[in-house]
Amino acid sequence: MLYVFHVDMGRMMSFDMAVALSSVENLKDTIERMHGIPAVNIVLLVSGGEMLTPSTQVSYYSAGTDTNPIYMFLTGDPRTPPPLPANEPDRDLGEQVERCKQLQPIYSSVEKRAQLALKMFEYARDEEMLCERLVHDQHLQQQGWSAVVANMEDLIDEFRLRFTNFSNAFDRHLERRDGYLELLHNFNDDLIMLGRIPILPGLMSMAEEDFHGFDEFLDPDEVFSRSQSTQKSVLVAGGVPTQQPRSNEKIENISGHITNVDDKNSTTVIKKPKMGTELAGKPATTTDTTTSPVANVNPHSSSSSSSRPTLNLLQWITSKENQNRLQIMCDECIQGLGTFDKDVYAQLKNEVQHILKQAEQTDVREIKGLGDRLCRLEEFRYKIKRLLQDQRELCTAFQQNQSRANDLNDPSILPDLCASHQSQLAVMVTNHQKVREIRRIISKAKDELGVNLHMRLTRIVHVENSMSEFDNRLLFYLRCLRRAERHIQIIEQIHQAPCIYVAAVTEVVRRKIFSGEFRLWATKLAEDFEIIHNEEIRRRQQFNENFDGHFLNKLFPGMNDMPPAFANETPIIFDARLPNITKSDIDMLSSHLPDLAPEIKLPIRRNE
Repeated sequence: MLYVFHVDMGRMMSFDMAVALSSVENLKDTIERMHGIPAVNIVLLVSGGEMLTPSTQVSYYSAGTDTNPIYMFLTGDPRTPPPLPANEPDRDLGEQVERCKQLQPIYSSVEKRAQLALKMFEYARDEEMLCERLVHDQHLQQQGWSAVVANMEDLIDEFRLRFTNFSNAFDRHLERRDGYLELLHNFNDDLIMLGRIPILPGLMSMAEEDFHGFDEFLDPDEVFSRSQSTQKSVLVAGGVPTQQPRSNEKIENISGHITNVDDKNSTTVIKKPKMGTELAGKPATTTDTTTSPVANVNPHSSSSSSSRPTLNLLQWITSKENQNRLQIMCDECIQGLGTFDKDVYAQLKNEVQHILKQAEQTDVREIKGLGDRLCRLEEFRYKIKRLLQDQRELCTAFQQNQSRANDLNDPSILPDLCASHQSQLAVMVTNHQKVREIRRIISKAKDELGVNLHMRLTRIVHVENSMSEFDNRLLFYLRCLRRAERHIQIIEQIHQAPCIYVAAVTEVVRRKIFSGEFRLWATKLAEDFEIIHNEEIRRRQQFNENFDGHFLNKLFPGMNDMPPAFANETPIIFDARLPNITKSDIDMLSSHLPDLAPEIKLPIRRNE
């Protein structure tokens, strides 16, 4: 059999072993079907606090016996106190004893008193078995509560670890916050700078492809697909609300063009230029280019690419669908940095401390005096065993007296026998009352423990729900924080783009210079080494022709060795895939970016 113990009710439930070979989810469904307990409210734990996962097989866990059952608890809101199991009704035999005492000293009286003694013994035996079960149930309730406390301690440790990780991420964010704000403050200037940087003719073939450099950073996040009201319910007070554009409101994209949100046919969006097309749209649909960073670019085209339109870095990264996304991203970053400040962080810390203080209260986790209470119940259990033994001995004496009176068939012994029976019945009824009292004490103790456990479970559920809700908020904050930092990475790349672009162009030209000179030097070196190697081989072979076969060659071993080939092959071609960028392109780039001209450092050619 598979045993499941309902802790706050103190009830053991048994199931067929076939259930142990199924999943935990099926076990919950079986409990709901057989006992009417909603499966969604069932929580199953094993000794040590491990929770049973729905998809796992029940037999995977080392639990389910009558001495080590699976512990069941109920959650849900509102939660009503569980119905306590009804105990056996009291059996008051005082009136029957009094009637038996008043019987005449005849044989039938002896028989009735023996039957009454047997009944009191059987009642005592039933009460003793009931007390055994009640005490055992309370021990299981204590073990089940220990499993709850162990589970909560594990949850507290995990909760504290998650908040520590969140705190580390938030601390790093606060350290970089000023730098992030400066990047956002200079974002428009950085865009204007990108609009001044032309894409060199040698790079146009790569620039004509769709730009996807920011796709992994700008992918939509399901966190931000929530409604504005949901976000407000999660964010703490003081957050900056998102300003949604109205249907007839105009927004300015990062290229400086003004577009109407409702105008789906607007052609002011800069399209990615194709071969043989014009950069700007039709004059009737474009705005004044003097306000656009793109318009500040001086057109420049080489003689080899005269048919291609001029394109700058800003136009390239804002092609396709990126016109408004970068500006929206910048606004989201400003909003996010306005939300993730020190005040919010301090409030989160206070809430965590409050939750942990509630969870770590000793009066919630520790039931004071429960151990002493169970020890006293064990003493009562031993007392009722002794009383049962007394009742058994007295009942046996009644049965023996009845047999003796029946065998002797002597009426003269009945008066003395009945007199002794009266005193023995008085002892048995006193023992019976003691047994009933002990059973009431043990039963009441179980009822009180069940109510106490239910109240504590309610508080535990409240604390764990608080941790779960706060975990969801932490997850939302952390994902928002990471999203903002991913966006700031784009802004940082845009800020670094001019320097990196100039450095990359300079590096391409430097590599071309190096690879050209290296190939010339290596080719000349290979030719010289080949001549030297061949000459040495020829001289050795010429000497050995006269020396081989002479008796003196035994005095000079190793004369047949030949020098190995070394550096006599022309190196393979490398740097052939580099863009077609020349020194004139660098001169043109320096004229567009005089501030970055000092960063352009090329090696001096040997022939210069």
